[in-house]
Amino acid sequence: MRRFRKWFASRPRKKLEELSTWAIAALGASSYLEAVFYGWVLEECGPSYWEIARRTPLSQWGFQGVGCTIVLLGILVQLWFFRAMGDQCSSLLKQRLFA
Repeated sequence: MRRFRKWFASRPRKKLEELSTWAIAALGASSYLEAVFYGWVLEECGPSYWEIARRTPLSQWGFQGVGCTIVLLGILVQLWFFRAMGDQCSSLLKQRLFA
């Protein structure tokens, strides 16, 4: 295991621009699919969450309310990350294929 970690740490890092076109296309497509999934989750859970959050006073939320808020914020961060990754891959592909 130590040899693997040593090799992994010593290998040269590749930037996104250095990857092949097919790898960038696969990464961009999978990133957009992840973003769509997380967007769907927020679309399904968001309205009911806001309705319950508006009705319940903040002093009565407890661990479930705070936990639900943290989970939804985590999903929102993942949505933002995968959307940004998809946009980055899309712009790289536009530069390579259409410029």
